[in-house]
Amino acid sequence: MRYNTVIWLAWSSILLAGTVSAQKPFDLIVDGNGNGNFKSIQSALDSPGKTERTTIFVRNGLYSEKVFIKKSHLVIVGETRDSTRIVFPELRENWTRDHDGSDSGAAVVNIDTGITDIVLANLTVYNNYGSLYGAFNKHQFALYGRGSRIILLRCNIVSDGGDALSLWDRQDGMYYHENCYFEG
Repeated sequence: MRYNTVIWLAWSSILLAGTVSAQKPFDLIVDGNGNGNFKSIQSALDSPGKTERTTIFVRNGLYSEKVFIKKSHLVIVGETRDSTRIVFPELRENWTRDHDGSDSGAAVVNIDTGITDIVLANLTVYNNYGSLYGAFNKHQFALYGRGSRIILLRCNIVSDGGDALSLWDRQDGMYYHENCYFEG
């Protein structure tokens, strides 16, 4: 791991150790009520701008969206773990049927192949397909990715079906989870 990456990850951990607020040095603020730079997480991720390291603060709220992370060196921090919620219903078999058998994109939060140095903190990610459609015994990814050096801090990763958390860089994958709750 490069020295700058280690420093960045250490800074991220220190930043997240205390109470999180928009007063911290975040690059972008997401607020579903319109009191930030963006109303959705995906629009913040898709915005042009910083290419090295980006920190995104997500205010409390329900974000009913799929998230596609396609940039490395990213920190996404929710205001509070239980009240910053990314919720979307997605059944793996429906997604793969419509996308040539690919799992890439079949989750609520998706991390692209080759993406590195991602920190998700103080968030709930929930795939609620089973609750909505009564399908509790099938694959319903909450978080899926083929990147490496993915860190989850104080997150709830929940799915109504199997494989709530699926990080799959089989060659070089490194993953760290601290004080997280997993269900599914």
